[in-house]
Amino acid sequence: MKVFIDLFCGLGGASEAFRKHPNWKVIAIDNNPILLPHVHGLILADVHDTDNIKSIITALLFEHTDEIEQIVVWASPPCTEFSLANANRPDEPDMTSVMAAKDIIDWIAYGEDTSKMNPLWCIENVKGAIDWFNEELEIPWHQRVGPMFLWGTIPWIDFIDAEDREFRKGDSNKGSRALRPNLRALVPYSLSKSLLDRLDQQRTLHDY
Repeated sequence: MKVFIDLFCGLGGASEAFRKHPNWKVIAIDNNPILLPHVHGLILADVHDTDNIKSIITALLFEHTDEIEQIVVWASPPCTEFSLANANRPDEPDMTSVMAAKDIIDWIAYGEDTSKMNPLWCIENVKGAIDWFNEELEIPWHQRVGPMFLWGTIPWIDFIDAEDREFRKGDSNKGSRALRPNLRALVPYSLSKSLLDRLDQQRTLHDY
């Protein structure tokens, strides 16, 4: 079993391709109840409550730790305070979301109740987050995909079509007003599928 954990999942774009794959189990978590009809299997919980998130993950994976081949954690913290397009963005943005995501990632890697595997992970955000995230995560971003900047240990994502790598946000006015922020932040399916293809090409310890 392979596990994809999608934190601050929004409309579930990052995990969409994994959700369709029979070898992957997706744990998608967000605290917005309006997303429930739109994301299959969404777990309604606040990622900032890291103790609760750890309990949820433990409950879902505890009996399967010996069967887990790989864990991938993707986190898309809200970008409003970092967006250069936000004229009211604060001089000191709130970093609790990225800190919560990294705490959960570190717990999966080193916690006693998990598989003690070294998870592949990615925290995604916008250009305006670079300085803040570089300092907090103590690593620089390693790939830019359209307006998104990626930090973490996931492999370089190759795109068959170069236009997918340079995507622009779609029409966010098609949904209800309440969904528009999630539509603007939606990770494109091409990225999810390209990441899945790249990971499926890699060999894990279970392959030997």
